[in-house]
Amino acid sequence: MSTTKPETTAKAAETVKVKLAKPHTHEGKGYAKDTELEVDKATAEWLRKAGVVSTQQAVAAPAGQA
Repeated sequence: MSTTKPETTAKAAETVKVKLAKPHTHEGKGYAKDTELEVDKATAEWLRKAGVVSTQQAVAAPAGQA
């Protein structure tokens, strides 16, 4: 029997690719402008509001590409 909650698994699959509009440190690692990152939807929204990623660049990643 699995101990992983189904809703946790579903949320993990909901990721988007974003393109950095400027240099940024994500999860302790530095990334250059124009780098594409795959992040969860909440992080993508936060990055957009902070002006870190392009507001037009948010493409849903296929499930399992996390």
